[in-house]
Amino acid sequence: YKKIIALFSVIFVMSTPFAFAAKTSKEKLNEINAEKKKVKAELYETNKKWQEISASLASLDKQISETEGKLDNLQGQMKNLNTNIRATKSKVEAAQKEIDESDDLLNQRIRMMYKTSDMTYLQLLLESKSIPDLISNVYNVQTIVNSDLEMLEQLEQKKNELKAYEEKLLQEKDRMNQVQNTIKTEQSQLNKYSQQQKSQKENLDKEKSLLAARQRQLEVE
Repeated sequence: YKKIIALFSVIFVMSTPFAFAAKTSKEKLNEINAEKKKVKAELYETNKKWQEISASLASLDKQISETEGKLDNLQGQMKNLNTNIRATKSKVEAAQKEIDESDDLLNQRIRMMYKTSDMTYLQLLLESKSIPDLISNVYNVQTIVNSDLEMLEQLEQKKNELKAYEEKLLQEKDRMNQVQNTIKTEQSQLNKYSQQQKSQKENLDKEKSLLAARQRQLEVE
């Protein structure tokens, strides 16, 4: 009976390391499989984030391109507007010069008429062959003065219209400057956000590489 107990004791002692080794191996395999599953899930989430950021970057690039197009178009309009403003300003200055010259001429003419009014009317009386002829000559003098005054009024009106148009152009220029500043601010924000997204994408690329390497290592183990 003692021999039988001793034999079973020997068998139990000899089999225990094998059972322990089998258990340890199984636990290790379970751990590896669990880590594989974890790495696979992390890699999936990382790829998902990478794709989302890639789509976001593509959208940002499109928006940035659109804002650049808006700026180019606006700058072209502003260039034409500035040319128009300079041309209108030159026209206003030319109109003012013409008004000044015409005004000087009219003032000279009126002063001469006042100075020589007696002589002028006497001359008209002597040169006139009849009363109708005299009336006609007086009318002609008045017509010249009225014509000068009318011309001055037209020039003044033309100058005022040009100045009003110039003011309108300047207001449009101010509006365009505000729009340009808004677009530039938008462009700056988009570029800043784009850089942040690119930085995140680079970090995800590194993370993907590390996870893929770990996944390959686990396949070998």
